[in-house]
Amino acid sequence: MAKKFNGNSSKNARIKIDYRDKNPKVNFSYPSKKHQKEFSMFPKICICWIIIWLIFMAIFTSSQPPTKDELNLGNHTQCLTYFEDYKNERCEQLSGGTMKYFNILYEDLKEDIKDTKEEINSKNIFFFLLLVIPPLLIYFPFRQRWKNYFPKHQAKMARKKLVVFKPKDIKKDDKGYFVEIPVFNNIILNYKTTKNSEFSKYLYLCEIREHNFKYVAAKKLKGDEKKKKEINDEIWYARFSFSDKPTTGQLKVLFR
Repeated sequence: MAKKFNGNSSKNARIKIDYRDKNPKVNFSYPSKKHQKEFSMFPKICICWIIIWLIFMAIFTSSQPPTKDELNLGNHTQCLTYFEDYKNERCEQLSGGTMKYFNILYEDLKEDIKDTKEEINSKNIFFFLLLVIPPLLIYFPFRQRWKNYFPKHQAKMARKKLVVFKPKDIKKDDKGYFVEIPVFNNIILNYKTTKNSEFSKYLYLCEIREHNFKYVAAKKLKGDEKKKKEINDEIWYARFSFSDKPTTGQLKVLFR
């Protein structure tokens, strides 16, 4: 049965998997855990709940019977009468002078505010709480579980890439034989060697690390270099090391 290892964090992590012992050793570390971005499922939960809530409200509103005072837009006579009454009322208001007209606007505004206050009743409060409380109850009591689920969610949603390494792709430097994913986002890295091949036999280390540089958020080349430097936790690479050069089999890597 395959073993599972968890870094218990939703921050991008370095991962080192050492196959030299009988049981692989897995180690998690971070460029700067204190200053790294921490991702969360909470905004996604809120968005999903708002969509569900809006659908619920649309169904609830459409199921309400229309009021008898509602204007019937399909009735030409009723619409024309309404327009004429409104026009005569405004003409009468304007004929009394500018100050009278502004007084009428002020009174209308007060009436609108009064009506708005009356509309904030227990039903409105209930719908507001129905919008706010469920996401809090869904996320915060199970916060650690959501943290552990976040990488899986990212991996499911990510548009992945596949590369197949063959013996001709093997390189060598002062550390030995290797193949490398030079740049990726550290969202997902799944890999598999051909069974009973030299790729499987000689693979002894898989390591994911960030590219070692710091940067500042800048708009120009000159003047911004004195700003506070940020840790790079977005641009990563993965290196697969071999104890000898494989001549049979292949290594498949799915990544993003």
